[in-house]
Amino acid sequence: MGPPRFSFRIEQGASWYPKIYPDNTGWAWNQAVADTMSKYFGRQIRPYELVRTNFMHEMFETGYHQAYSASVSGGTPGVTYFVNLRWSDEDGPFGAKDGRWYPPGVRTRSADINRLAQASATVNIFPSDKLRLGISTGLTRRHYETPNNNNNIYAAFTLAQFSKPELVRYNNQTGSPAFMTVNEGLQQTYTQDVDRFFGSLNLNYRPSRPLMVDATFGIDVVNQLSREVFPFRWNIDNFSGYNPEGVRRIDDLNALDITADIKATHRVQLSSSLESTFILGTQGFITRRIDESAEGRRFPGPGIDVTGGAAEQEVFESYLEVVNLGIFAQEQIGFNDYLFLTVGGRLDANSAFGSEFDAVFYPKASLSFIPSDAPFWRPLGPISSLRLRAAVGQSGLQPGAFDALTTYVPVASSSGPGIVPGNLGNPELKPEISTEWEVGMELGLLQPCRPPTGIERLPMPWSTSNSPLREASGQASLRILVN
Repeated sequence: MGPPRFSFRIEQGASWYPKIYPDNTGWAWNQAVADTMSKYFGRQIRPYELVRTNFMHEMFETGYHQAYSASVSGGTPGVTYFVNLRWSDEDGPFGAKDGRWYPPGVRTRSADINRLAQASATVNIFPSDKLRLGISTGLTRRHYETPNNNNNIYAAFTLAQFSKPELVRYNNQTGSPAFMTVNEGLQQTYTQDVDRFFGSLNLNYRPSRPLMVDATFGIDVVNQLSREVFPFRWNIDNFSGYNPEGVRRIDDLNALDITADIKATHRVQLSSSLESTFILGTQGFITRRIDESAEGRRFPGPGIDVTGGAAEQEVFESYLEVVNLGIFAQEQIGFNDYLFLTVGGRLDANSAFGSEFDAVFYPKASLSFIPSDAPFWRPLGPISSLRLRAAVGQSGLQPGAFDALTTYVPVASSSGPGIVPGNLGNPELKPEISTEWEVGMELGLLQPCRPPTGIERLPMPWSTSNSPLREASGQASLRILVN
């Protein structure tokens, strides 16, 4: 709280690859090959003389990174705020721009660039001593470019590693033995643009001393556009025969996640020895994924940057939506803060369940005994604290979004389009349920502290794929899982 406080930060940095790749080594098996190697390596090479060079490291350079951020925070007893802005730009250590044997007008298209712009804000509002509102929101925009990589026969890195000096020619700068030349591999571009918005609203209300209500609502929206491009006549060395007229692939992914978590906690002292903590709540989420992609091959000429301009075209589209809603309840009885009995359960309904199956119930129970917190405790040698626990509960793994449905797959034929069976479906489909028993013990040696007990007051887990046993992990435990 207080007047606005401003903060600014500037980052500058450099990056480079370590020289860990072994040299490419070869030799000329006759005088003709030796003469060719001498021409392109710029020195006299004799037959059977070992020639070493490193085609990987000659593609590297010193990368550059810069980032700028600014923030402001402040507020009053009733409202606090924090706003942050950040922009960063990185051109990594992959270069391959100089010294390439390119035809006139050709340049390296592959790059490793990462640009990011971010904005976020958090506001906390305190209308009264009993109510707090928290609002958080953020927006990010990222542009990313990377060369083809990993274990891919068309990646420049891969081609450089298995290149052979004795195969160097005017149209094969590194002596690539197959697939394409390194310079042809450097004509590919892989880019991705991502826009993301996220926001959350938290409400915490304590109408009375024993009762507290907490609610959190969230939304996360992501739009991601990915592109893979082999431009028209990308095979500049006339070495590769892979789609020389060009290939363009795009993928447009739109993701939406909406979550809600509402729970009420009632804590009351039943007597001088007994305390009750009751939790009742509901949790739900909606997940939606819309994915559209297209591929175009064989473009009529340079400069056509849309898949619709290709002679051969393919399209793909998918839609996925999952809705899950659960309610849970848990009661914990504590006796003199050293014996705790917890029972609870969760009822889940999911859109992926079969039409003849509505919901599933997951029960749980646990017992925790902390003799070191009891008045009758006496130290046992080096043992300063001791906790014994046992628990049993069930959890479930929800089926796939379309596993319960009967689906068909389209096919093409010379006599016309048609369909064939896909997924058989199951109207009685339900989640896979597992039962878990756990017994455990925790020891504290030569320490006056006690094992944590507050973790037992947590509500049931968020999703049906998590275990309902929310105990602190022990130093000695036994778990039995039955599916």
